[in-house]
Amino acid sequence: MAYEKLFDTAMEKVCKVRFHYKNNKGEHTDRTIQPIAMLRYRNLDDGTHTYVFSFCELRREYRIFRFDRMSEVILVNETFPVKFVDVKSHLDRVEVDFDGFNLRRTKIIKYVKGMPQPKAPPTVGGEVPYGERGLKPIKPSKPLRRDSEYPKLWESPKLLNTNTPCECRSPLEEKLLSALDDDDEVYGYEIEPFKIPYWAGNKRCFYTPDLLVRYRGGRKVIVEVKSEWDMGEPLNQAKFKAIEQYTNENGYGFEVWTDRTMIPAAWKEAASSIEEPMRPIRNGKAAPAQQINWGCLAFIVAAVLFYLLMSYISR
Repeated sequence: MAYEKLFDTAMEKVCKVRFHYKNNKGEHTDRTIQPIAMLRYRNLDDGTHTYVFSFCELRREYRIFRFDRMSEVILVNETFPVKFVDVKSHLDRVEVDFDGFNLRRTKIIKYVKGMPQPKAPPTVGGEVPYGERGLKPIKPSKPLRRDSEYPKLWESPKLLNTNTPCECRSPLEEKLLSALDDDDEVYGYEIEPFKIPYWAGNKRCFYTPDLLVRYRGGRKVIVEVKSEWDMGEPLNQAKFKAIEQYTNENGYGFEVWTDRTMIPAAWKEAASSIEEPMRPIRNGKAAPAQQINWGCLAFIVAAVLFYLLMSYISR
């Protein structure tokens, strides 16, 4: 297939590629990229195509490019540093030139040489899932679109599971990990340390906690990082029950750290740097931000009515 051999060579030599590109809107650009992976995607509209997932130096972010939209493709005699990139996670968020993307129709055929691959966390616990079994399966809510900068590789002298690449997946998680690095009481921590079986209603699933934090006094705490407004989600509640049961049986602590509540209290400075989240209407009561908006509207209406009244009296 056109250009496949060239990109295979580029990923073996870990060198950049330059080409002219015409996107699906007919726009022309010259690109220099750092190829990360080649993949084939079966588009339901016009068949199977080959793409390269890469870091685009023009846009300064990860993008994918279709081979049959390229021209004037050449190898650049310049290498680039290889680091871990979770390609499948990024594929859900990078700018693509087709709609209805489905990861199940994607096959990655080659990675850049030397890129470390993550290992699955070990499964702990027995065959019997933790938590409570329900009558119906619990369906996950639709995930929010994440910041394009995340996930990104996280490095720290306090990381304990450094045998595999570790990712930071959100601005909130980055603030918390930085706070752990600055906390003298923290000996070290593991990101996604293991997975445990749990009941999501009547369905057996696996749950991977966000962090395992080890303190100098010997205390070990399993931590889940969640937005405050995700706390009440049925699937999250099922996970919390499961991990709480597991920690009680195995001598761990369990804490949930949110965007407005951070533990320990010494992290107030980090908490204060996080903007107040947008709060939805719950149980018929408007969130604080919405109440402020209604208050501003009421003030404006009152001011207009007062102006009209004074104008009428002055006639």
